[in-house]
Amino acid sequence: MFHQLVQQRKEEQLVEISNEVDKYLTNLFGSPFTKRFKLLNWWKGNESRYPILSKIAKDIFAIPSSTVASENAFSLGKRIVDPFRSSLTPKMVEALVCTSDWLRADEFCFY
Repeated sequence: MFHQLVQQRKEEQLVEISNEVDKYLTNLFGSPFTKRFKLLNWWKGNESRYPILSKIAKDIFAIPSSTVASENAFSLGKRIVDPFRSSLTPKMVEALVCTSDWLRADEFCFY
């Protein structure tokens, strides 16, 4: 019986997350995005509307996009990142590489 309750709650959470993503994507295209658009302010103002997605956004924005170690590790010299050359964790290296790629994209857009 306990297993059924746990399973039911997991399914409810998945539906809740799915509904929030659908609502976000539906409403996103009606938002006026300009060059002066402040993404952090938008998430702060819509935190109650999208509680789950705002937590995810906070996690993403908490990742440092530029540090001395990461800039050195990912310089154009094509250095190899290994445990002996960098104290960054594999997850942090992946996050920094992804963030760097996104920020360097010609048509970078958060929406």
